[in-house]
Amino acid sequence: MGLSHRQIAESLQVAHSTVGDVIRRANGVGLGWPIPDSMPWNDAEHLFGPGNTNEPKTRPMPKWEQIHREL
Repeated sequence: MGLSHRQIAESLQVAHSTVGDVIRRANGVGLGWPIPDSMPWNDAEHLFGPGNTNEPKTRPMPKWEQIHREL
């Protein structure tokens, strides 16, 4: 189709940087467009999900006593 990242982003209502990130991820694993019929959709979704990060899965609870003192 030959669309620019900005055109794709506009049609999907996402940031053009998001489009670039997804395309970079796909290229990084050798995935092209269209996604091959042999690839289960769940596998494709996994490639574009949040991925493994070093961020904790849950946020720590605020220190309410400290917050109360500061107020």
